[in-house]
Amino acid sequence: MSLEVLVQIYGYYVLALGALIQSSVIMIIAGFMANQKNLSLPLVIIIGTCGSFICNQICFYIGRYGKNKVINKKSSWKKKSEVINKFVKKYESYAIIILRFVQGAKIVSSIFFGTTSIKKRKFTALNLIASLIWATVFALIGFFFGLAAQAIFGKIEIIQTWVIIILIIVWLLYLVKKRLGKPSRSR
Repeated sequence: MSLEVLVQIYGYYVLALGALIQSSVIMIIAGFMANQKNLSLPLVIIIGTCGSFICNQICFYIGRYGKNKVINKKSSWKKKSEVINKFVKKYESYAIIILRFVQGAKIVSSIFFGTTSIKKRKFTALNLIASLIWATVFALIGFFFGLAAQAIFGKIEIIQTWVIIILIIVWLLYLVKKRLGKPSRSR
């Protein structure tokens, strides 16, 4: 079975999972595959938006209903929560959108937003806007990367497999580095 067929069969499932875990790399790969006509760009954006939205809504409600457990888990989080509360009160709408693009803060920030006084409806509306912007930006980066690669290399089908493999390797290396970079907890 060719890579093209695999992407057409499983591409949207992988994209949905990638969007749920807020993977910008998966969104870029999906945008690239949309450029190659293996996926639909509008569907990539819709699935990316939905996955991101669902993940951040769940995280928000974890923060909202587990507020004391979340904040009191670590002493540093209590201080951070106070800082975030002040920041959110001052820049509420912008913070929800901007933090979507800060690596390492996407999911955690939604939990902390749940611990603040922001109204549920307002967070939901801003989360939908932020999710749409996030999915669109990263899908278009991949799409335009495909256009640039075509302009440089001509027939992209020749390098398509290698580009996808390289992007996946970079993503896996990032995950490994992130995992190895965490300090171990000794008991």
